[in-house]
Amino acid sequence: PTASPALDTDGNVYIGSKTGDLLKLNPDGTLAWQFDIDEEGAALASPAIDQAGNVYYPVDGTIVSVNTDGEENYQSQIPLEGYISETVRISPDQTRLLVKHHILDAATGEKLTEKMPEDLDAFVFNSAGDIYLQDKIDLIPWMDTKWDELPDATITWEDHEKYSLANPTDMGITPHDHIWYFFGSYQGNLGFAADTRIVWLSPNSKELSNANYPTRNSLVVGVDQQDVLYTCGNLFGGSGPISCQAFSFRDDKPLWDLELEYGTAANGGAVVPNRLYVSTEDGYIYAFGTDTTWNAEKLTDLHNFSSLLSTEEVVETERVYFNTEVTPVVNQILIDHNGFAGSVAVNNENTIFAATFTGTLYSLELNGNILWQVETGNEFFGDLLIDSQDRIVAITLDAEVYWYTQQGELLQSMTPENKMQVLSSAIIDKNDDIYLTSMRGGYGHVLAVSRESEEQWFE
Repeated sequence: PTASPALDTDGNVYIGSKTGDLLKLNPDGTLAWQFDIDEEGAALASPAIDQAGNVYYPVDGTIVSVNTDGEENYQSQIPLEGYISETVRISPDQTRLLVKHHILDAATGEKLTEKMPEDLDAFVFNSAGDIYLQDKIDLIPWMDTKWDELPDATITWEDHEKYSLANPTDMGITPHDHIWYFFGSYQGNLGFAADTRIVWLSPNSKELSNANYPTRNSLVVGVDQQDVLYTCGNLFGGSGPISCQAFSFRDDKPLWDLELEYGTAANGGAVVPNRLYVSTEDGYIYAFGTDTTWNAEKLTDLHNFSSLLSTEEVVETERVYFNTEVTPVVNQILIDHNGFAGSVAVNNENTIFAATFTGTLYSLELNGNILWQVETGNEFFGDLLIDSQDRIVAITLDAEVYWYTQQGELLQSMTPENKMQVLSSAIIDKNDDIYLTSMRGGYGHVLAVSRESEEQWFE
């Protein structure tokens, strides 16, 4: 396999090969069917599966569609750039495929963007599933017609040239249809580094806020359901400490900003109810929250927030996020300078679990205290998993699988019969069976392991 496998709702596994073929495996590992492509070329990304069971995957410069019986629907030629993971996205109404700068008719493979200019940046969706073309700072509504020239943009930032900025390094549409542009490093008109700028627009192009902040090497680490954008970057021209901020469309100033004590550069983050997590390149995790009682606020309306509620009180909503208008307390957790094996896992009680490349497994409280740590002597690789029985599942580089209780006790383990090397993070299905992509003898394989720690099949 050249990418992670995909699962459908019935637990069937779909795998694209380095020769461009597509395999469907039954949940027990037996081969349901194999689609052989005419011209060899590596599958560039995981397959995508629509609601009718049709499978779409990219092979070099082709999007291949295969039906539920393993028969070809079509092959559509589009220019893809080498061995890059070109993920196929399916529109909410299941009628269109989006891949890089192209839109295809999902039923026929017809290129709906054949005559579009080639310098478009991306396609984005709003909350209703409407498709927009991003052309630098312009958002142009997609129409089911071909044209030689782009129509006028319906959303644009009119004051863009006033600030001598290049194009945004990131942009998006929030859950409530506010548009944000993020201008990060190297945005000067001569290519010099520039400070971070976040611009918010309404759906009718009205500028809502324009925030400038003195960080560089910056990135967006998350956007929450309250339309708050979280960023991190380095102060003092990009050579100083990490600083993280929260920006709202209501204000030109950050809702809060915090300088982190440790870490050379932020490399990612995650927004979950009541928490913001930020990780750094050199082995630190930061957890953001409002205070020791983790006060929260209930979102009742986009423009009308209720009074602050304590998490000890009854909250009549599933969407509770930490109060973005109060400077949060930051819990810094030094895990291991050797780095993390993959993403952390968080259970329903907000306990955090993390694994390192050097074989240490950690359990952390929400406030950052270490509950326990286990030195396993293994080389963990990839993301941690939590199965339906609340067991922690960790994978090693040699495809060994370990199951732990949430108190750190080893329950069971599995060592594959044949030595192999894991290629990517494992996935888990609704039956708690685990699937790993691996390499052995120069060929890619998929290993299926049952929740009882038995090797089910190896293909």
